[in-house]
Amino acid sequence: MEAVVISWLSRLFRSNSNGANSDVGVGIFEVSSKPDHPLSFGYKVGWFAVATEDVALVARVLGLVGVQVANWQTGLKLAVKTNLLSGNPDRKVFLTPPLNGWILVVGGELPYPAELSGRDVDFNAITNRFDYLMLRLSSHFHEVQYFASHRVSDSVTWTRRTERMYRSFTYADGWVYLNRGSQTKEERELGMPDLTGMGQQAATDEIFGLLEKQQAEVDALCNSGLSRKEALQRLRRSAMPSETNVTELAGLWSLDPCQIEEHFHDLSTGLLGELRFDR
Repeated sequence: MEAVVISWLSRLFRSNSNGANSDVGVGIFEVSSKPDHPLSFGYKVGWFAVATEDVALVARVLGLVGVQVANWQTGLKLAVKTNLLSGNPDRKVFLTPPLNGWILVVGGELPYPAELSGRDVDFNAITNRFDYLMLRLSSHFHEVQYFASHRVSDSVTWTRRTERMYRSFTYADGWVYLNRGSQTKEERELGMPDLTGMGQQAATDEIFGLLEKQQAEVDALCNSGLSRKEALQRLRRSAMPSETNVTELAGLWSLDPCQIEEHFHDLSTGLLGELRFDR
Protein backbone atom coordinates (compact mmCIF):
# COMPACT_ATOMS: atom_id res chain seq x y z
CA MET A 1 0.00 0.00 0.00
CA GLU A 2 2.83 2.41 0.86
CA ALA A 3 4.36 1.89 -2.57
CA VAL A 4 1.02 2.72 -4.20
CA VAL A 5 0.80 5.96 -2.21
CA ILE A 6 4.32 6.99 -3.21
CA SER A 7 3.63 6.16 -6.87
CA TRP A 8 0.44 8.24 -6.89
CA LEU A 9 1.99 11.26 -5.19
CA SER A 10 5.13 11.22 -7.31
CA ARG A 11 3.20 11.13 -10.59
CA LEU A 12 0.69 13.68 -9.32
CA PHE A 13 3.48 16.17 -8.60
CA ARG A 14 5.11 15.59 -11.99
CA SER A 15 1.80 16.16 -13.79
CA ASN A 16 1.94 19.90 -13.19
CA SER A 17 5.68 20.43 -13.22
CA ASN A 18 5.89 19.06 -16.77
CA GLY A 19 2.71 20.72 -18.02
CA ALA A 20 2.15 23.11 -20.88
CA ASN A 21 4.10 26.37 -20.95
CA SER A 22 6.53 25.02 -18.34
CA ASP A 23 9.27 27.14 -19.90
CA VAL A 24 7.71 30.31 -18.49
CA GLY A 25 9.24 30.82 -15.05
CA VAL A 26 7.10 32.37 -12.37
CA GLY A 27 10.05 34.46 -11.28
CA ILE A 28 9.96 36.46 -14.51
CA PHE A 29 6.19 36.61 -14.85
CA GLU A 30 4.92 40.08 -14.00
CA VAL A 31 1.79 40.48 -11.90
CA SER A 32 -0.77 42.91 -13.33
CA SER A 33 -3.38 44.71 -11.26
CA LYS A 34 -5.26 45.95 -14.33
CA PRO A 35 -8.83 44.59 -14.11
CA ASP A 36 -9.72 42.01 -16.73
CA HIS A 37 -12.56 39.64 -17.52
CA PRO A 38 -13.00 36.53 -15.33
CA LEU A 39 -11.42 33.31 -16.60
CA SER A 40 -12.69 29.75 -16.36
CA PHE A 41 -10.64 26.87 -14.95
CA GLY A 42 -11.42 23.52 -13.37
CA TYR A 43 -9.10 20.70 -14.48
CA LYS A 44 -5.63 19.76 -13.19
CA VAL A 45 -5.97 22.28 -10.38
CA GLY A 46 -7.32 22.59 -6.85
CA TRP A 47 -9.49 25.22 -5.20
CA PHE A 48 -11.30 26.05 -1.99
CA ALA A 49 -14.77 27.57 -2.28
CA VAL A 50 -15.48 29.82 0.70
CA ALA A 51 -18.96 31.14 1.42
CA THR A 52 -18.22 34.85 1.84
CA GLU A 53 -17.79 38.05 -0.15
CA ASP A 54 -14.92 39.37 1.97
CA VAL A 55 -11.79 38.47 0.02
CA ALA A 56 -9.52 40.39 2.39
CA LEU A 57 -10.82 38.36 5.33
CA VAL A 58 -10.13 35.10 3.51
CA ALA A 59 -6.56 36.23 2.91
CA ARG A 60 -6.13 37.10 6.60
CA VAL A 61 -7.64 33.82 7.82
CA LEU A 62 -5.29 31.86 5.57
CA GLY A 63 -2.36 33.89 6.86
CA LEU A 64 -1.23 34.81 3.35
CA VAL A 65 1.98 36.79 3.00
CA GLY A 66 3.10 39.03 0.17
CA VAL A 67 -0.52 39.74 -0.74
CA GLN A 68 -1.02 41.92 -3.81
CA VAL A 69 -3.82 42.80 -6.17
CA ALA A 70 -3.75 40.65 -9.31
CA ASN A 71 -6.01 40.29 -12.30
CA TRP A 72 -7.34 36.96 -13.49
CA GLN A 73 -4.79 36.40 -16.24
CA THR A 74 -1.67 36.86 -14.14
CA GLY A 75 -3.07 35.73 -10.79
CA LEU A 76 -4.32 32.38 -12.06
CA LYS A 77 -1.18 31.75 -14.08
CA LEU A 78 1.13 32.28 -11.14
CA ALA A 79 -1.02 30.29 -8.72
CA VAL A 80 -1.48 27.31 -11.02
CA LYS A 81 2.24 27.13 -11.85
CA THR A 82 3.31 26.63 -8.22
CA ASN A 83 5.32 23.41 -8.01
CA LEU A 84 5.64 21.08 -5.02
CA LEU A 85 8.90 19.68 -6.38
CA SER A 86 10.59 23.05 -5.88
CA GLY A 87 11.44 22.00 -2.33
CA ASN A 88 9.65 25.08 -0.98
CA PRO A 89 6.59 24.21 1.14
CA ASP A 90 5.04 27.65 0.56
CA ARG A 91 2.41 28.00 -2.16
CA LYS A 92 1.08 30.90 -4.22
CA VAL A 93 -2.71 31.06 -4.43
CA PHE A 94 -5.12 33.31 -6.29
CA LEU A 95 -8.24 34.53 -4.51
CA THR A 96 -11.02 35.42 -6.90
CA PRO A 97 -13.34 38.35 -6.32
CA PRO A 98 -16.78 37.36 -4.99
CA LEU A 99 -18.76 35.16 -7.40
CA ASN A 100 -22.40 34.77 -6.38
CA GLY A 101 -21.46 34.72 -2.71
CA TRP A 102 -18.35 32.55 -3.07
CA ILE A 103 -14.64 33.30 -3.12
CA LEU A 104 -12.42 30.67 -4.75
CA VAL A 105 -8.88 30.07 -3.51
CA VAL A 106 -7.03 28.54 -6.45
CA GLY A 107 -3.66 26.77 -6.55
CA GLY A 108 -1.88 24.33 -8.82
CA GLU A 109 -0.59 22.18 -5.96
CA LEU A 110 -2.74 22.78 -2.91
CA PRO A 111 -2.63 20.07 -0.22
CA TYR A 112 -5.46 17.54 -0.33
CA PRO A 113 -7.33 15.21 2.03
CA ALA A 114 -6.38 11.53 2.32
CA GLU A 115 -5.89 8.77 4.85
CA LEU A 116 -2.40 7.44 4.15
CA SER A 117 -1.18 4.19 5.65
CA GLY A 118 2.41 4.87 4.57
CA ARG A 119 4.94 5.92 7.22
CA ASP A 120 6.62 8.66 5.19
CA VAL A 121 6.10 11.86 7.17
CA ASP A 122 6.59 14.04 4.07
CA PHE A 123 3.49 12.55 2.43
CA ASN A 124 1.49 12.62 5.66
CA ALA A 125 2.43 16.29 6.03
CA ILE A 126 0.50 17.06 2.84
CA THR A 127 -2.73 15.86 4.41
CA ASN A 128 -1.90 17.65 7.66
CA ARG A 129 -1.57 20.90 5.71
CA PHE A 130 -4.98 20.36 4.14
CA ASP A 131 -6.53 19.77 7.58
CA TYR A 132 -4.83 22.94 8.83
CA LEU A 133 -6.26 25.07 6.01
CA MET A 134 -9.72 23.53 6.27
CA LEU A 135 -9.81 24.08 10.04
CA ARG A 136 -8.79 27.72 9.71
CA LEU A 137 -11.37 28.45 7.03
CA SER A 138 -14.24 26.48 8.59
CA SER A 139 -13.62 28.21 11.94
CA HIS A 140 -14.43 31.57 10.34
CA PHE A 141 -16.91 30.80 7.55
CA HIS A 142 -20.15 28.82 7.70
CA GLU A 143 -19.33 26.70 4.64
CA VAL A 144 -16.05 25.69 3.01
CA GLN A 145 -15.54 23.31 0.10
CA TYR A 146 -12.53 21.87 -1.68
CA PHE A 147 -12.12 20.33 -5.14
CA ALA A 148 -9.17 19.07 -7.19
CA SER A 149 -8.24 16.75 -10.05
CA HIS A 150 -5.02 15.60 -11.71
CA ARG A 151 -5.04 13.61 -14.93
CA VAL A 152 -1.73 11.73 -14.68
CA SER A 153 -2.77 9.96 -11.48
CA ASP A 154 -6.52 10.02 -12.30
CA SER A 155 -6.98 11.62 -8.90
CA VAL A 156 -10.14 13.44 -7.89
CA THR A 157 -11.15 14.85 -4.55
CA TRP A 158 -13.98 16.86 -3.04
CA THR A 159 -14.80 18.05 0.47
CA ARG A 160 -17.73 19.97 1.89
CA ARG A 161 -17.80 21.22 5.46
CA THR A 162 -20.62 23.08 7.18
CA GLU A 163 -21.72 23.36 10.80
CA ARG A 164 -23.89 20.26 10.34
CA MET A 165 -21.99 18.01 7.95
CA TYR A 166 -18.54 16.98 6.76
CA ARG A 167 -18.21 15.03 3.52
CA SER A 168 -14.81 14.23 2.02
CA PHE A 169 -13.75 11.84 -0.77
CA THR A 170 -10.44 11.20 -2.53
CA TYR A 171 -9.70 8.66 -5.26
CA ALA A 172 -6.53 8.05 -7.30
CA ASP A 173 -4.72 5.25 -9.10
CA GLY A 174 -7.51 2.72 -8.56
CA TRP A 175 -7.79 3.29 -4.83
CA VAL A 176 -10.14 5.22 -2.52
CA TYR A 177 -7.83 7.17 -0.22
CA LEU A 178 -10.60 8.83 1.77
CA ASN A 179 -14.35 8.30 2.16
CA ARG A 180 -15.63 10.32 5.08
CA GLY A 181 -19.26 11.13 5.78
CA SER A 182 -22.48 10.15 4.03
CA GLN A 183 -23.12 10.59 0.32
CA THR A 184 -24.80 13.93 -0.36
CA LYS A 185 -27.95 14.30 -2.42
CA GLU A 186 -25.95 16.15 -5.08
CA GLU A 187 -23.57 13.21 -5.47
CA ARG A 188 -26.59 10.95 -5.76
CA GLU A 189 -28.15 13.22 -8.41
CA LEU A 190 -24.97 12.86 -10.47
CA GLY A 191 -25.22 9.07 -10.34
CA MET A 192 -22.15 8.52 -8.18
CA PRO A 193 -21.88 5.22 -6.26
CA ASP A 194 -23.18 5.33 -2.70
CA LEU A 195 -20.14 4.48 -0.57
CA THR A 196 -21.61 5.61 2.74
CA GLY A 197 -20.00 3.88 5.71
CA MET A 198 -17.37 2.05 3.66
CA GLY A 199 -13.66 2.03 4.41
CA GLN A 200 -10.96 2.37 1.79
CA GLN A 201 -10.89 -1.27 0.68
CA ALA A 202 -14.67 -1.73 0.70
CA ALA A 203 -15.25 1.51 -1.21
CA THR A 204 -12.64 0.58 -3.80
CA ASP A 205 -14.14 -2.90 -4.23
CA GLU A 206 -17.62 -1.39 -4.63
CA ILE A 207 -16.49 0.94 -7.42
CA PHE A 208 -14.77 -1.81 -9.40
CA GLY A 209 -17.64 -4.23 -8.81
CA LEU A 210 -20.02 -1.69 -10.33
CA LEU A 211 -17.63 -1.14 -13.23
CA GLU A 212 -17.63 -4.88 -13.98
CA LYS A 213 -21.44 -4.90 -14.02
CA GLN A 214 -21.52 -1.88 -16.32
CA GLN A 215 -19.04 -3.53 -18.68
CA ALA A 216 -21.22 -6.65 -18.77
CA GLU A 217 -24.23 -4.47 -19.67
CA VAL A 218 -22.29 -2.87 -22.52
CA ASP A 219 -21.17 -6.28 -23.82
CA ALA A 220 -24.75 -7.57 -23.73
CA LEU A 221 -26.01 -4.55 -25.66
CA CYS A 222 -23.27 -5.00 -28.26
CA ASN A 223 -24.19 -8.68 -28.62
CA SER A 224 -27.79 -7.62 -29.24
CA GLY A 225 -26.71 -5.67 -32.32
CA LEU A 226 -25.90 -2.21 -31.00
CA SER A 227 -22.60 -0.56 -31.79
CA ARG A 228 -20.29 0.06 -28.85
CA LYS A 229 -20.99 3.79 -29.12
CA GLU A 230 -24.74 3.17 -28.95
CA ALA A 231 -24.29 0.79 -26.02
CA LEU A 232 -22.26 3.34 -24.07
CA GLN A 233 -24.89 6.00 -24.76
CA ARG A 234 -27.52 3.79 -23.14
CA LEU A 235 -25.34 3.10 -20.13
CA ARG A 236 -25.88 5.17 -17.03
CA ARG A 237 -22.99 7.27 -15.76
CA SER A 238 -19.76 5.33 -15.16
CA ALA A 239 -19.00 4.33 -11.58
CA MET A 240 -15.41 5.50 -12.05
CA PRO A 241 -14.77 8.88 -10.37
CA SER A 242 -13.69 11.49 -12.93
CA GLU A 243 -12.62 15.11 -13.27
CA THR A 244 -16.04 15.83 -14.75
CA ASN A 245 -17.59 14.65 -11.47
CA VAL A 246 -15.49 17.25 -9.68
CA THR A 247 -16.64 20.27 -11.67
CA GLU A 248 -20.25 19.11 -11.92
CA LEU A 249 -20.43 18.58 -8.17
CA ALA A 250 -18.87 21.99 -7.62
CA GLY A 251 -21.67 23.43 -9.75
CA LEU A 252 -24.27 21.86 -7.46
CA TRP A 253 -22.54 22.68 -4.18
CA SER A 254 -21.34 26.20 -5.02
CA LEU A 255 -20.30 27.07 -8.60
CA ASP A 256 -18.64 25.32 -11.53
CA PRO A 257 -15.39 27.17 -12.35
CA CYS A 258 -15.55 25.81 -15.91
CA GLN A 259 -18.54 28.11 -16.45
CA ILE A 260 -17.13 31.30 -14.93
CA GLU A 261 -16.61 33.01 -18.29
CA GLU A 262 -20.18 32.17 -19.29
CA HIS A 263 -21.79 33.71 -16.21
CA PHE A 264 -19.45 36.49 -15.06
CA HIS A 265 -18.41 39.33 -17.36
CA ASP A 266 -17.48 42.41 -15.31
CA LEU A 267 -13.86 43.53 -15.26
CA SER A 268 -12.37 42.67 -11.88
CA THR A 269 -9.29 41.73 -9.87
CA GLY A 270 -8.50 39.31 -7.08
CA LEU A 271 -5.63 38.81 -4.67
CA LEU A 272 -2.40 36.85 -5.08
CA GLY A 273 -0.59 35.68 -1.97
CA GLU A 274 1.57 32.95 -0.53
CA LEU A 275 0.54 30.24 1.91
CA ARG A 276 3.06 29.62 4.67
CA PHE A 277 3.38 26.28 6.43
CA ASP A 278 5.59 25.34 9.36
CA ARG A 279 8.74 23.67 8.08
